[in-house]
Amino acid sequence: MRRPTRSDQHGLIALVGASIALRVAYLIDYSQLPFLWGPLFDSRVYLRQAASILGGRLDDPASIAFSPLYGWFLAMFGARPFEQPIHVQLLLGVVNVVLVHQIGLVLGGRTTGLLAGLAYSAYGLFVFHETKLMTETVALTWLLVAMRLWVSPRFDRGDRIVSIAIGSLLAVAVLTRSSLLPSIPCFVVAAAMPWRGAPTLDARGRLVRAGLLLVGLLVPLALHGAWSHARFGLFVPVTLASSTAARATSTSDRWTGDLAVLRHEGTRDVSPYDVVREAERRVAVSRSGGSDASPLAGIDWIGWARGAPRKIVETFADIETTSEYGFYGERSEVPVLRALSLSFGAIALLALLGAAWIVRRRGPWALVPWLPLVVGTSLLTTLFHPSSRYRLPMVVPLVLVAAFGVASTLRLRDVRARIGAMVVVALIVGGFAARSWRYELRSPALWETRVAESAVVRGDLDEARRRIARARSLAPGDPDVARSIRRITRGMRGATQPPGGERPE
Repeated sequence: MRRPTRSDQHGLIALVGASIALRVAYLIDYSQLPFLWGPLFDSRVYLRQAASILGGRLDDPASIAFSPLYGWFLAMFGARPFEQPIHVQLLLGVVNVVLVHQIGLVLGGRTTGLLAGLAYSAYGLFVFHETKLMTETVALTWLLVAMRLWVSPRFDRGDRIVSIAIGSLLAVAVLTRSSLLPSIPCFVVAAAMPWRGAPTLDARGRLVRAGLLLVGLLVPLALHGAWSHARFGLFVPVTLASSTAARATSTSDRWTGDLAVLRHEGTRDVSPYDVVREAERRVAVSRSGGSDASPLAGIDWIGWARGAPRKIVETFADIETTSEYGFYGERSEVPVLRALSLSFGAIALLALLGAAWIVRRRGPWALVPWLPLVVGTSLLTTLFHPSSRYRLPMVVPLVLVAAFGVASTLRLRDVRARIGAMVVVALIVGGFAARSWRYELRSPALWETRVAESAVVRGDLDEARRRIARARSLAPGDPDVARSIRRITRGMRGATQPPGGERPE
């Protein structure tokens, strides 16, 4: 890896300007939908966390059922934190582009940094999540700051302060987005490995480096565990374990992509409030002096092993599965999102090219720093489900390695080989983009009901009625659509229930 320089600042300025313009245009288009003022699904739980914090109710079980720090982030914006946190997240999205660019500079120089920043900007799922009251963007910022230190010369030399800082930043990231947890031990293991052909540290030095990172990681998690024990009588370092993993692994061999297999007994839809209610029950048991076995004990490891191959295939499939807010549905109404045409399939394939270049130039050990998020995310998706939201952190190292591959190809000395290779790269990107553009909604009616549900939360009942009428005309006999409409109609009459998810779209 190369030390970043101050050269080519014009490229970075252009990248930042383009990132800002993209997000302004996106926000203008996105404001035509009600989601900005009518958040759904997990967003409602995070809003409950924020409301509890603002009300001084720091013993709300929702604070340990879901990632705890995001509620504090929302609480900074007052009682109705809708637009302001979105604006901040869009700004953080620009910061994330800059961080990716800086990490790319260290990995492979100016061309790699610029290509990495462009690729990050062109992958629509990043800006898609920046406009939702969800944890991804803020967690990615903490993660990228940690990764910038992770590839720094000071960490390579085993600097104690930097090693501890990386661990602490990873701890804050996982407290902001708990699904990062499986990746965190992978960072500790990777810190103990040699990354370079002539490593600065010997084996003992690398073990010390990994140990210091572990210390930096464990201290914030232990502090949060102590805080939760004082409030709830339960030591919860990140979030309270739920039975979701047990249900997901027990049904892994029957996985069809429908989140209905994860619903709690006696319920029709998957709802984030199922996890909150489970946390409330366990807290109540703890406060009454009883004991309750951890749901992690119910994980079906045989079922997990049977279902893992299929879920791994779906994890790397070139399709965006979003169970909370519909990516493809939103893309059908937000032109800027459709213009962001770089698909996951193209990124993954080009990352293979980049990995081959890294191994050829620097040896297989040079892949180690980019593996923790890939390995940890794969474990997460096989334990739960291979949604695009769960795999999003994996895209960061894939984008960086892919950028290195393309930059290395551009530097081929043989002109004919270079032109031929770049034609292949263009065909890969263009072919996957064309495939993505041709994708049609599997259930346009369910997308209409999702918008209608958000419109009800916003209080725009006229828009909700229009969307419901459109859903009925698109799928007059679909039982899922009819069930969604009945639930939304009850909400319009005031008998609301926590929103759930029907089918990933």
